[in-house]
Amino acid sequence: MLQQNNIVRVLSQALTNGVDTAIKGEIHACASNHANSLERGELAATVLSESWSTLREELCRQPLDGDIHEILYVLEGGKVGMAPVDSGFLALVGDCEAPLGNIRLKMRLLHKHIQDPLAANHISL
Repeated sequence: MLQQNNIVRVLSQALTNGVDTAIKGEIHACASNHANSLERGELAATVLSESWSTLREELCRQPLDGDIHEILYVLEGGKVGMAPVDSGFLALVGDCEAPLGNIRLKMRLLHKHIQDPLAANHISL
């Protein structure tokens, strides 16, 4: 597992092609990297942390068949991808023009790199 300052550096690599916020969150603590505004990144991290917490509680009450690998939201103001990592989550927030496939691919690459940084020698987002 990566240290906090290294996680922020890795997250910043995803800030291309319409993705403007990358978050590695726990239920009550988040590391975020937003291209233009730390305040907006912190707001997104807080909202997504609460969403993830609620989703986990719902799934624990009524488990689904299989594991959740990722969740993609298409919202009026943009697109959000979330995936479980360790005891928390990884989230990418993009604008309306960000392709869902790119968000999904970036989440998978970041997830792999955060889980096992030595196996992922080179990450290209």
